[in-house]
Amino acid sequence: MLLVILGAGASHDSNDLLPPEERFMPGSYRPPLTKDLFHPQAIWAELAGNFTLAGPIIQKIRRQQREDKDVSIETVLREISDEALSYPSRHKNLAALTFYLQVVINLVHEKWLAESLNMTNQQMLVDELLAWQATSKQRIVFVTFNYDLLLEAAIESLTPQTFEFMDEYIDDDNIRVYKPHGSVNWARIYLPTGSPFRYSVIINDVRRQVSEGIDRLQSTDKFAVRKSLLGPLNMDEEPVYLPALAVPVARKAEWQFPNDHLNALADDLGQVENVITIGWRGAEDNFIEFMFDHLRPGTTVHIVCESEEASRKAWNNIRHVRRFAAYAPVGTGFSGLMNDPVRLRGILNGQEPTTLT
Repeated sequence: MLLVILGAGASHDSNDLLPPEERFMPGSYRPPLTKDLFHPQAIWAELAGNFTLAGPIIQKIRRQQREDKDVSIETVLREISDEALSYPSRHKNLAALTFYLQVVINLVHEKWLAESLNMTNQQMLVDELLAWQATSKQRIVFVTFNYDLLLEAAIESLTPQTFEFMDEYIDDDNIRVYKPHGSVNWARIYLPTGSPFRYSVIINDVRRQVSEGIDRLQSTDKFAVRKSLLGPLNMDEEPVYLPALAVPVARKAEWQFPNDHLNALADDLGQVENVITIGWRGAEDNFIEFMFDHLRPGTTVHIVCESEEASRKAWNNIRHVRRFAAYAPVGTGFSGLMNDPVRLRGILNGQEPTTLT
């Protein structure tokens, strides 16, 4: 079984005709790295004005970035999240932030696919993997920490598989997709508690009123693929849908996918022989621990990043899994690897040199 792990760098470098070095190309909706989600120069920056409850968080992040351009956004968000322990209203700000992230990523995804004419590195990767699978007969398992739908779009463009229901992500015998941090088209179902209240049918008002009422909502382990998050008018009578997106924080981000996905992933990891990571820094501690518990010992990992140095840094993060028998840094970036199909096929067929751990 093959495991492919996709990080933010894979979406950022998803079109080889538009170089990732150009973070803010005029008029371009290139998928952002985490550090650019709240950047005031981004083409989507003005959307922040629609989420006033998220304003304090966005302003804190921007201030920190002005003071230190290398500051970790995940660390800043972890500190803000920890404030909720003594300042409960921070939960409202964080709820509003998930709505902001959903709107931004959904807009970026749609615009970027149009900009790329629906031809992405994800599609090229899936095509190569399907050709390899035709002879290897091995299952392909994707784990992506990206909220966008670039991977789903690539799979749907080349196979009969669809992703209209949660079960369809993990039921296929050939390709499975796991999204531990959630997805832009997923909703988590909450149940109302306490006093009821009615809310508006205007979408921005709904987002604000749901965020303000987050302390009256109880989360469940139920998720749904849901393009619209407009819920019922009476929160006392029906479930409420919130974006199933994990706020990107340092150390341990919350899982935002169902328990049956988590259990299926554990089973799949126990059968994995080879791992390819693309644009993933290995910063998710909870997933590192999860791999330590469930990944089959003796696997080989190829780490694709924008440079050899970045690949080795990622290796230093994921080596704590202690399940890898060999590794190899691949400093070509996603586009570079897709432009070298011979090398990719060598990786898939175990013909690329590796270093024993």
